[in-house]
Amino acid sequence: MPRLDRPSPMLHVAGCIGLLYLTLPVLVVGLMSFSESRYLAFPPPGWSTEWYAKFFSDPIWTGAMLNSFRLGLCVAAIATPIDRERVYRITVKPVVGDISEGQSGLKVLVGYDVLAMVRPGNPVSKISGGREGRTLIVRNEGNSSAELLNGKQCGTVDKSCSALAGKRLYSGAEWRLQLPGDGPVEYSVKLGDHLSTVRF
Repeated sequence: MPRLDRPSPMLHVAGCIGLLYLTLPVLVVGLMSFSESRYLAFPPPGWSTEWYAKFFSDPIWTGAMLNSFRLGLCVAAIATPIDRERVYRITVKPVVGDISEGQSGLKVLVGYDVLAMVRPGNPVSKISGGREGRTLIVRNEGNSSAELLNGKQCGTVDKSCSALAGKRLYSGAEWRLQLPGDGPVEYSVKLGDHLSTVRF
């Protein structure tokens, strides 16, 4: 086996200098957080834990800290490699602040939901299904959600077609649809930019 040369001392020195350059500002800011001064001053004129006491006793700051932790956990979960699609529903709820007595005001509150879907590296949509009389049963046995679009059922005699409702079918989910007739059913399946056709 070829012998691996040990890193030179200069490389160690350069690495230590780079690490110090990156961590020194964090250490200085952490040190100054114990200052008794209301303004940034270095070296601190005195030492106090007043700012930490105010931080942990104020629900606004502690709530913001908890939100940061929750967001960090969500990002870590999303960044983890997966083999099946994950769906997250994020609810944003408005909070009414305090209104002083003797004052009138108008506050507009807006709440909304955000649907975040994290797909695996190789999304596969495997749509299967069957019929029970006039009930169509569709299953998604793939690892990613798919959209069922442009559904139609055409008659076997007059060839007239009826439009059918669409559906986003998540991985592992099943959908039952009541059909208007007994003819064959056709749907377009959309997975990302890929479009295919299934018939039942």
